[in-house]
Amino acid sequence: MSRGKKAYLQYESQLSAAIGRLGPLREELKAAIDADAGAYDAVMRAYKQAKTDPAGADGLIDGALKLATGVPLSVAEKAHEVGEITRSLVEISNPNMKSDLTTAQALAGAAYNSPGRKPWVSSKKWNRVPQGRH
Repeated sequence: MSRGKKAYLQYESQLSAAIGRLGPLREELKAAIDADAGAYDAVMRAYKQAKTDPAGADGLIDGALKLATGVPLSVAEKAHEVGEITRSLVEISNPNMKSDLTTAQALAGAAYNSPGRKPWVSSKKWNRVPQGRH
């Protein structure tokens, strides 16, 4: 709504940069859905294997948990970036976009502040707390 409009020409480079970054972020966040499901499956497989073959189970479980906590952490980082970008657009965009940008900020904030962004919280779910986290 703002890009290419005469009233916003002075912000064209900022608007284009934001759109240029938000597109890839959208794709990365969509890919994280499958990555999160895959990470969960890996944790479940590791625990199942630990029951049938306890040798090396700790390493297998720790690796799966590291993967499983890395995905929400990555999502939180991307969500934070989305929030920062949309926040920067409020003052340089068409006022009609304010409610959309506010909604985007709220959703990004919810993703950033979710318990999943704290790897030790996710790991506690599986009764394994990484070193230094209690």
